Amino acid sequence: MNDERIGRLITRIRAFEQGDARPVQDPEAAVEARDLLSQAAGAEGGLSFEVARLVAWLHWCRHRALPEGQDEGDLRTAMGLFTLIFQEDQSAVPRAVREYLTTDGYKIDAGRLAAFATGLLKRVASRDDPAALTHAIAALTAALSATSDEHCDRTGLLSDLGVALSFRFERTSAITDLDEAVAVTRDAVAATPDGHPERAKYLSNLGNHLRMQFEEGGAITDLDEAISVGQQAVTATPDGHLDRAAYLSSLSLALRARFDRTGKIGELNEAVRLGRMAVAELSDGHPDHGGCLSNLSVALLSRFDRLGAAADLDEAVSLARQAVAATPEGHRKYAIRWSYLAIALHGRFGRTNEIEDLEAAIAAGRQAVKATAINHPHRAGRLTNLAYMLAAWFERTDVGSLDEAVHLGREAAAITPAHHSDRAAVLANLGNTLSTLADRTGAVEDLNEATMVSREALASVPDGHPDRASMLCNLSAALATRFETLRVAGDLDEAIHGWVEASQSSVAPAMVRLSAAKSWAHAVVQRSGPAAAAEPYTEAVKLLPLLTWRGISHRDQQYLLQTQSVSLARDGAACAIAAGSPDLAATLLYAGCGVYWSQVLSTRIDLTDLHHVAPDLAEQLSNCRAALDRSTLDAIQKWRL
Repeated sequence: MNDERIGRLITRIRAFEQGDARPVQDPEAAVEARDLLSQAAGAEGGLSFEVARLVAWLHWCRHRALPEGQDEGDLRTAMGLFTLIFQEDQSAVPRAVREYLTTDGYKIDAGRLAAFATGLLKRVASRDDPAALTHAIAALTAALSATSDEHCDRTGLLSDLGVALSFRFERTSAITDLDEAVAVTRDAVAATPDGHPERAKYLSNLGNHLRMQFEEGGAITDLDEAISVGQQAVTATPDGHLDRAAYLSSLSLALRARFDRTGKIGELNEAVRLGRMAVAELSDGHPDHGGCLSNLSVALLSRFDRLGAAADLDEAVSLARQAVAATPEGHRKYAIRWSYLAIALHGRFGRTNEIEDLEAAIAAGRQAVKATAINHPHRAGRLTNLAYMLAAWFERTDVGSLDEAVHLGREAAAITPAHHSDRAAVLANLGNTLSTLADRTGAVEDLNEATMVSREALASVPDGHPDRASMLCNLSAALATRFETLRVAGDLDEAIHGWVEASQSSVAPAMVRLSAAKSWAHAVVQRSGPAAAAEPYTEAVKLLPLLTWRGISHRDQQYLLQTQSVSLARDGAACAIAAGSPDLAATLLYAGCGVYWSQVLSTRIDLTDLHHVAPDLAEQLSNCRAALDRSTLDAIQKWRL
């Protein structure tokens, strides 16, 4: 295909040289040149000298052939490319260009290179254009080599180079690009004094690069520094500044990333707050509007996953839809915003069981995969998300086949590097899909593969990570399923051990911990009988108050209690009686009722309003509610089996 494009461009240039300008004036000529550059740049951003020279000459000919005023874009492109080519071979550029670029011998025009690169970066920021990105990096590098350390434009060139390198990292996952982006942006910050109008931009860019570095396996100190410099950028930028929203949104991203690592809800709440501020400062049509909408949507979805507030989930879906609507096809963030919409819709399906949400999630997931290049580093994550949704569709409707879901999951696992940050999630989803398949078919090979990939997913998550509890639950479920089918020695014991560890994780979501405790109790009943399960049921009941956290609505609290704790206290009491501990049975029943009545009292009475009209009654009810909360935990803490 490239050979055909090259041949057509050569034919057009030769026709111009022979006096026929029509072939180069044809708008299709510029399209062919652009497509050739994009194809030649490829996934790694490389570009051959010959292709660059051919495209430069095509645009030079168009500049000479088009009427004045219509040739400016072609002239800029030609001069930018010829400036780069000039460094390799001065004879390969037209005489007029050589004379322009040469002053007292060989000298690079750094200013023109910088202007050329700036134009390319603006294009790359909004469109996935590997050729433009290649030229931008080359032009910035060349301009820096011709600029002294004291030159006033040097810090801007360093910062722009950092941005360009981070863009290329997003396309290729070449960690050397990200490392260099951090290094050159540090230099830009270090060379820029406090109070300089560009310092906030450099700080925010550095924060973005450091956050990305952390997400690719870097140290938590990278993320801490990202948050620190992001805060400095926001502090240094006055209200109403055009770039303030972008700085707020970037800081929000970094805080959410630290929440993902530490599980500290305060940082996630701050991420949501800053994300709202960013969205509020931008109008529709602003280039950053779609990004700010998308970032806030992801933060809200994270908070829903942790706390279970339906309002967060609905708002996340709405914002994700708006972000997609604000992002044209071909934009470099087009695919990822479709992916985020798919995840939000799938999350709402899990809450509401509305099939329309799952249908829309699958459609959005397919769009995300379609818009992602075969060699894109994030393709695996989008494939695995789609696979998980297809498996959910099959479980919900019993229509279609799990074959596509398994195929996509295996493809995602095959293309995800061993140390990639997404590998644990990719393997976990594949394990879940294989477990679903095994439930339907009973195939031993599916059971074994589900267990193997779930174990590998767990090994990819460090101790203390909030996601470790979910990975433990996935592996335990696979082991329990294999035990039921094959009676493999030790599978059930290992499954129970995993559920115990997951239930005791202080950084995992409450729903994950409670689910783990319930699975632990059920497995103990299966292995040793009801009397042995009093302890895990006691631990499960201890977790119930976490579901009624007053930071979520009463309706959400009620939903969580109804879906997560139905019959829990009753079943625990039955096991306590079987173990010969009637007092513990009574305590568990009392504890379960205490959580429920505490929630009911909170639901029925707004104590703030009541205090104004009946302060004594409000005080009594407040004390009652506090006593119920306290006694729920105090009572069961007394028991140790």
